[in-house]
Amino acid sequence: MFLFTFSVIKKSSQINIKPTSKPLIEDLSVILPADEEEHIYGNPGAPTTVNEFFSFECDLCAKRHAEIISFIEKNPGQVRLITREIAKEDWLGNKKTFPLLTLKCADLQDKYWDFLNQAVQLRNFDTKTTEKLVTDLKLNTELFNQCLQNNEYKNNIINEQNNLTNLGFTETPNIFINNKKVNLTDDVKLENILKQVPIQ
Repeated sequence: MFLFTFSVIKKSSQINIKPTSKPLIEDLSVILPADEEEHIYGNPGAPTTVNEFFSFECDLCAKRHAEIISFIEKNPGQVRLITREIAKEDWLGNKKTFPLLTLKCADLQDKYWDFLNQAVQLRNFDTKTTEKLVTDLKLNTELFNQCLQNNEYKNNIINEQNNLTNLGFTETPNIFINNKKVNLTDDVKLENILKQVPIQ
């Protein structure tokens, strides 16, 4: 037994696994899911399109989102942003769709981006923080609460999330520039990428 174990250890020590490095921007373009109610931040005719898949419960998502918004505001006309929300799952496997529903309800009052840009920075997204956002943005509370009870909206969100999951879009933050995936690492600054010539 000792000789067998020694043999296995010796063989395993000879295995050399080299980490594979990924390009900063993937070469191949990806067909991204389209949304009939697509929201665009920035110039709709901008030469560079950023597609951002994010979750309200993802700290890094908040950082990346703020980077993109900041760049667009400092460089008007160069970039347009399209977002897709990804609902995280609880320990039972149920998707947490409440944050997405609140965004839908804000959108019905033409406050999609105002609500999103504040909500994505929250670390504790719940009923209390939602009520504060509704107040801060001067939304119609009655209409907002009616929307939260709308089963059609709830079911539509669940169906959309299931479709995204089936297509393999579950990772957050997941960012594409002109349909090419950006391989994010902690030292990657999106601002530096977006300053370059638009990726074709």
